[in-house]
Amino acid sequence: NRMNTLRKELALKKIEKERLQKEQEREMKELLEKQNVELEAKVKERTLQLEEKNRIVEQDREIIRHERQKSDDLLLNILPNSIADRLKEGNEMIADHFDEVSVFFADLVGFTQLSKAMRPSELVNLLNKIFSEFDKTADKYGIEKIKTIGDAYMCVSGLPIADKDHASKMAHFALEILDVLKRFEPELGEHKCAVRIGVHCGPVVAGVIGKRKFAYDLWGDTVNLASRLESHGVPMRVQCSENFAQALGAEFKLETRGEVALKGAGTHTTYFLEKAEPVAT
Repeated sequence: NRMNTLRKELALKKIEKERLQKEQEREMKELLEKQNVELEAKVKERTLQLEEKNRIVEQDREIIRHERQKSDDLLLNILPNSIADRLKEGNEMIADHFDEVSVFFADLVGFTQLSKAMRPSELVNLLNKIFSEFDKTADKYGIEKIKTIGDAYMCVSGLPIADKDHASKMAHFALEILDVLKRFEPELGEHKCAVRIGVHCGPVVAGVIGKRKFAYDLWGDTVNLASRLESHGVPMRVQCSENFAQALGAEFKLETRGEVALKGAGTHTTYFLEKAEPVAT
């Protein structure tokens, strides 16, 4: 009997031990499952935080990219592409010599009287329309606009990339500018406004100098003479120098004006550029 009792006690202890082991295993499993749930929740929360942070970082990068693009577009609107690239690379001063380019000056004749007859806002709006058409025409012929000064417009052909056809392109451009202004006659009504043009070709130095409000500009006697040809010109005619006339091909007609005294530049033989002759086929 004692042996049977001992066996029963051992069996009960074994059962209790197994029960305790199962209970421990269950509790451990529940604890691990709870920890896993909490860990997954933390991982999910951290992932969402990182995703939000990455979204904000990417958003900031996009804003920076957009602002940089705006800055680049503005720079390219002010300067030729190649010059803008050199400035972004760190060049502090740019001064390039060109053996021969064609320089163009135009001035609106009658603009002073027009300014007295129109409100300032109307006047500026009209000037913007006219010069915007000049800009479109310049783009058409690969002409580089330099600047506007009041009611004067300056541009150049043959830079910043040298072009052997600079004179021909400038001639086509200058003649088309006359047609551009004629298209504004209905808008001007009784107010008369014409354009006076001067063109010369020769060597120049072109570049960007200074630290603030910089702009691409030209220097040299070629620029000065082109300006004088404009100021001593005739409304709705393209007055050009002998240098420019010699650089043109046979497709253009030239009317000799004769000797003209140009203030500060001496006496020069000048010509009036006529409409281009159709090319024979």
